Amino acid sequence: MHAYEIESWGNGAPALQIDLPEGYEIQRQQGPDFDVHYISPMTANDGLMDARMGIYIGHHPSFSEPNRDTIAKVANVGKQRVKWSCWDTSQEGKKVYDCETLVAGFYDHVRVADGRDGGVRGLLLHIFIGGIDADKVNLLREATATLRLKQ
Repeated sequence: MHAYEIESWGNGAPALQIDLPEGYEIQRQQGPDFDVHYISPMTANDGLMDARMGIYIGHHPSFSEPNRDTIAKVANVGKQRVKWSCWDTSQEGKKVYDCETLVAGFYDHVRVADGRDGGVRGLLLHIFIGGIDADKVNLLREATATLRLKQ
């Protein structure tokens, strides 16, 4: 396993780390007041990803409970207990597996150097995973149990 670093959101928030097998890459997309980090294996399958995870870090995620039949899975993201919503659909004639969860309070115990919060403690994580390889989707979901603040 390799510890991958997810860049800091800023304002004194620490970077994150997650443990995954070798061969993954992380791409950061910055918004006006949020970041989304996309984690995926360096290989693709016919244009559709085997599996890809997005981690939104900000205050206003576009998360809502899926209005479809889902399977609820209770697990940890870091040390926090969460409920994952998982489902599958069809895309380009292939089965696609998806899971997502919302994590509040992940940054609650962060101490900011200048003593000001800067919005850090209110940050939310919206984690979403999708792909055509169910095993790799599950590997990414299970890897979120290793998500932590970088020390």
